[in-house]
Amino acid sequence: MTEELIEVEGWKGEGTTEIIEEGDIICLRLWHQHKNTKEHYPEEHRFPRANVDNLLKIIRDNCTPQEEYKCYYLWRKLIQFYNLNDLSFMGIDKDELKKKIGHPEVVDKVLEEIAPIIIYESFDGKKLRRLAYFPLYYFPLVVLRKKGYLADLEKTIIYGGG
Repeated sequence: MTEELIEVEGWKGEGTTEIIEEGDIICLRLWHQHKNTKEHYPEEHRFPRANVDNLLKIIRDNCTPQEEYKCYYLWRKLIQFYNLNDLSFMGIDKDELKKKIGHPEVVDKVLEEIAPIIIYESFDGKKLRRLAYFPLYYFPLVVLRKKGYLADLEKTIIYGGG
């Protein structure tokens, strides 16, 4: 296990980030300071190292330092890369649903209509972001930025504001 402590200024200078590599898993420990009590507390997030490698590949293959790229552009690339349109990333098995419901045409129609909404909400929504936004985009992006892999693109990728 390789443990690396990277001190970074958090929001208002109140946080640090730790990146711990455990084989094929990365543990991202984000330290925060409670705004009322000033007590420090960690939030740990574990995700596959492949998510970092895949995001780096997507960025390197699709972004150049001469242009700006907003988050929606990278989200579309992630959706294509992981083929998220089939909703399998949520554990939804279309064939199993068809067997259980007994009306394959209904399942196809419902999934066709709700898939784009679920995918969009899993990146930009409040409650579903844990499904795709954090493990596929935000946490890997934090690792790439903190380790310096995006230094040449720092002014190219617009992290917020769409």
